[in-house]
Amino acid sequence: MNIKLSVVIPVYKKTQMFVDNLTHNIQLLPKHTEVIIVDDASKEFLEEKN
Repeated sequence: MNIKLSVVIPVYKKTQMFVDNLTHNIQLLPKHTEVIIVDDASKEFLEEKN
């Protein structure tokens, strides 16, 4: 794959809102877009994993 665009998205708290928005908007990104999601060690995200 030839990546032409990279998008870095920091996430802190509001994990479900982030997932909902990303799911809705990811289709608007151009092809060959790399999405990097950085969780800022929010307790909310860590609790969902356990």
